[in-house]
Amino acid sequence: YVLDGGLTLRGTITTDSGALVVGGAQIEVIDRILKGRRDQNQSRRLGPYVSKPDGSFEIKALLPGTLVLLVKARGFGSIFHAHQVRTNDPAGLVATIDLPPVARLGGRVAPPDGSPAPRVHVVLQPDGLQLHQFVELAPFLLGAETWSDEFGARWPAFRTKHDGTWRVDNAPAAITGKVQAVDPSGRYALSDRATFNLTRGDQAGIELTLKPGVHVS
Repeated sequence: YVLDGGLTLRGTITTDSGALVVGGAQIEVIDRILKGRRDQNQSRRLGPYVSKPDGSFEIKALLPGTLVLLVKARGFGSIFHAHQVRTNDPAGLVATIDLPPVARLGGRVAPPDGSPAPRVHVVLQPDGLQLHQFVELAPFLLGAETWSDEFGARWPAFRTKHDGTWRVDNAPAAITGKVQAVDPSGRYALSDRATFNLTRGDQAGIELTLKPGVHVS
């Protein structure tokens, strides 16, 4: 066996369309060797690394396959960003990551009688993102949990507080999608889906009402 030193990725983290550099950003890495389009032979999760005061970072010993960067900058509202780099070409291992603006999303969940619904899941289903991305991103989003629907697809989920309210502070401001309330204890049926559009900024006050449950024996 001959050990290989692996590949090194160098880059810079910025925000405001490159106007500001971001030091102290946490960086996690998922690197993997892919064979063809489907077969995943090896995958690792590395980090967190931290960018320097000038926004630069250097990550060594990466696999020569596909690299996914997950970036969170605490000083900018816990922004997250995913960025893919093909590490098959050692000369191309340079990444400039411009963190997108974020928006807040929130509201309240209630059972059919209108009382608060604590510890209920609010499932986030953004448009235009592939499901495998959520498996990787959900734990990175402020410790979000994952929830599986009836088709086995996994989505990020957030718990409501004791008064039934919920809030997501770091949603990308460029996304649209749907949210739905789910009672993990099975007391109630799922709520209707409510749409959201964060391209216009924060969206609060989304009301989700769980439906009466029906038990069959």
